Amino acid sequence: MEETETEKVFSLRVDIDTIHDLTKGVTTLLELFEKYAIRVTFFVTMGPDTSGKNFFRIWNKRTHFLHINPLKKYGLKNLLYGILLPSPKIGEGHPKLLKNIIARGHELGIHDYDHYLWANHLEEMTLEEIETIFSRSYNAYKRIFGTPPKGSAAPSFKWTVKSLKILDKYKLLYASDMKGKKPFIPAFDNVLFRTLQIPINTPLIEDLVVRGKSDLEILKFLKKKLLDNVEKYNFSAMYIHPSYEGIHKVHILRDFLQFVISQNLSFSRFCEVAKVWKKSNALKEHFINL
Repeated sequence: MEETETEKVFSLRVDIDTIHDLTKGVTTLLELFEKYAIRVTFFVTMGPDTSGKNFFRIWNKRTHFLHINPLKKYGLKNLLYGILLPSPKIGEGHPKLLKNIIARGHELGIHDYDHYLWANHLEEMTLEEIETIFSRSYNAYKRIFGTPPKGSAAPSFKWTVKSLKILDKYKLLYASDMKGKKPFIPAFDNVLFRTLQIPINTPLIEDLVVRGKSDLEILKFLKKKLLDNVEKYNFSAMYIHPSYEGIHKVHILRDFLQFVISQNLSFSRFCEVAKVWKKSNALKEHFINL
């Protein structure tokens, strides 16, 4: 059967990892998105903010600190969560803020329950342990909204065959656990999974800063990457964090979004991408080699 070409789309994923992300950066982003009449997909960590643990996890990446000051990015108080201060609940502790995101027309999915635990210990977990932590975020979302989430994004793009099995069990519309080229159905060892993966195929602005690129270089890079992605795959997706791209680099994000709009691409939330690709003959199985 001849492959059907999908519409050329751009999707933006916003990862809410911390209290600072949710209570500070999201407000700026919502205003920006409203100004340009675009709709995006947010993924929120439902459980504890353990920013302090993440700070020490990346301490050895000295090049990161040469370009990004964590005190400026998060503030001292946030860097003490999970170390010297109790860990407050992020999504689960701020249901009104989550409901406001959806009320603005955006999509909201889950970014697991404990970002630090998933990102640093997933490979050690049994199937039962993975389901326990995943179900906490899934059920917390259901308690707030009365319906289950349509999508999930794995913290730090960490996934295993076991975590893919859990996704299938919960029958999500899609997941965004990986970096790649275009949406696909993952398969491993002759086992085809059911949950569609919508990958990220554009680097994080923060990562480009760490590489030493200037603001102008970053904007030029993102524009070229966008055009390359839509030309090759009819699909381009990037992700950001409210506490950094939404505050410290919002000028780059603003200029980039203006460029996306000028290209007459379809701004699509991840749930919309999933529905289109599932119906399209352009969807092909990709095998994953772990």
